[in-house]
Amino acid sequence: MSKKVFLSVIVLALLAIYLGLIGNARWGDSTPPEISLEQPFEQVGPTTPLVLRIHDNETGLRDISVRIIHNLETFTLADKSFPSDGWLSAAGGQDQEFTMDVVPYASADLPRRQGQAQLIVTARDYSWRNWFEGNGQRLEMEFTPQFTPPRLELLSPPTTIVQGGSGIVRYRVVPEVAIHGVKIGRAFFPGYPSPDKAGMFA
Repeated sequence: MSKKVFLSVIVLALLAIYLGLIGNARWGDSTPPEISLEQPFEQVGPTTPLVLRIHDNETGLRDISVRIIHNLETFTLADKSFPSDGWLSAAGGQDQEFTMDVVPYASADLPRRQGQAQLIVTARDYSWRNWFEGNGQRLEMEFTPQFTPPRLELLSPPTTIVQGGSGIVRYRVVPEVAIHGVKIGRAFFPGYPSPDKAGMFA
């Protein structure tokens, strides 16, 4: 075997090994991106933040989208594609994480409407799975926008409280809210449901 043929065989062998490594990395990635909400987003008001994190530790993120659907109308909060290192790259994408921290209803582009709404977050990676379309992940959750301040009704004020003593305040909150209670100075006392009457707290 001539030296030229021998070198050609070595080059082809190394190329085959490299392509095998790339294929193993890109086809071997069967894990879709992970989408996580960092803060609750069920009861949403005009100042409620949407904080989410999307990451893919294997072939990297290909694209993501964040949308809100309300009354059959779609509002896009984010729609982003991420660069790739190319087809001959085992790593795939250049970005493995996307974070978002916005207040959706602080923008005039998202009208403040009552009624149930839906948050939809999608993400894909640079895997060669699914006919080279990558692994996909989708998060869907319904939430309730609330732009009218809750109504607070005092049912029974506390009697005179002496220093070191205790007292009770009964009240009603409409509609249901995430946090409520009584604040005295800097001290906050969370409310607890009254066992005998629905919608009442003490």
